[in-house]
Amino acid sequence: MTITESREQKSGGGGETTIRSVSFVAFDLRFAEPGGVTVPGSGDEPQALLDRGPDGRAQLPGTSLAGALRELVGEERAEAWFGPVLEEGVEARASRIWVLGGRRLDDAPGDVFASTKIDRTRGAAHDSTLRREEVLPAGARFRVFLRWDDASPAEVEELTGLIAGWRPLIGRGVSRGRGRCVAEDVRHGTLLLSEPDDLLRWLTLSGPDLVAAVAVELVASGGAGADADVLFRVPVSIAGPWRIGTGEKPPKGSREPIPLRRLGGKTVVPGSSVKGLLRSRAEFILRSVGVSPSPCLEASCGECWPCRVFGYGGGQDSGASSVGERAAVRVADAVVADPVDAERTHIAIDRFTGGVLDGALYTTKVLEGGTFPVAVGRLAIDEDTEREVRAVLRLVLEDLNDRIIGMGGGTTRGYGSVRVDFEAATGLPSLDEARNELARMVRRSADDGS
Repeated sequence: MTITESREQKSGGGGETTIRSVSFVAFDLRFAEPGGVTVPGSGDEPQALLDRGPDGRAQLPGTSLAGALRELVGEERAEAWFGPVLEEGVEARASRIWVLGGRRLDDAPGDVFASTKIDRTRGAAHDSTLRREEVLPAGARFRVFLRWDDASPAEVEELTGLIAGWRPLIGRGVSRGRGRCVAEDVRHGTLLLSEPDDLLRWLTLSGPDLVAAVAVELVASGGAGADADVLFRVPVSIAGPWRIGTGEKPPKGSREPIPLRRLGGKTVVPGSSVKGLLRSRAEFILRSVGVSPSPCLEASCGECWPCRVFGYGGGQDSGASSVGERAAVRVADAVVADPVDAERTHIAIDRFTGGVLDGALYTTKVLEGGTFPVAVGRLAIDEDTEREVRAVLRLVLEDLNDRIIGMGGGTTRGYGSVRVDFEAATGLPSLDEARNELARMVRRSADDGS
């Protein structure tokens, strides 16, 4: 690199702008949940593969990080620091901050998770909708590097202060318990190129070594806590038997019990399973009381309340009429505490003879006890919709507690019963308040339709 670089054309001529200082910011992004930036798979690969660099290791592309940083700093700062969003009549301007990407700091292998879409009419898995995605495990770490030329000390201090309290959502599946990160070990430093020692360092070092030598001033951590974006949280106890599987079929002829969904050796309730349950029952409730527009069956209309709150598909989805939209709320994975493990043996019945079907004996891993939280957080939601979400989902949880519906697999054959501890819940309205809010939703939709 040279001390002078062509950064912009001076008004009235084609000169060069001299760089007087170069500031570097470095920080770690630790995945607090499984996640990662993905690319489409092909053939027998998972449908979503981790984005990897030339060295074959998972990476965080600069584009993903730049977008998340724009959201962090707010609209006004984003235009001044990262350039304007290109629209008709807006002149393009390069970002002042260079997002140089991230370096993987650990070697933990990725996990492959499977999930399926549920047919709203039949209540069973939709045909040919098994999806497999590769994700980084919770705890994966990346070192992120930023460069900012001729930034004032106040600007660098402001940016690093924001990063020190940052808990971004990075990558795919953020509305179903993926991608929550935590910024740690935030450091910065500045080279004054008029100083001989700084100039020598600038000319003799490069890459991460240069950043490590310059960015040595540690920024105190701060900012919002882990529960800052939580709408409500409620403890749930397993009343057994209960199971959520991996979505993968066991090898043919295997006598090993069909496993539970586990992550890092712990039984996990996937956010995708809880989100699907909450959505499907919310659709039933709103459809039953006549809220308009009536909830769609394919989660793709983009107009009904469940689509606006839980998101909807698009793009390459069959029959899609739009590009889709991300959910306004998110449901994180939950680890089961104090699990009571057990096994249950089943046998299929021959429909012709009425007897046992030969070779159809199988065993499944189940839980007979344990507790886990159901937590719903906000992504992009206004106060009125927040109130509606709390009310509708309180009614869904009432149905779950009354065992009108179950959670997980095998609910039609005695599995999936749970107890909801409403007294220990935070952020939930009372039952009467929830019913009154639902009544207001019905009246509002009737008034809007008149």
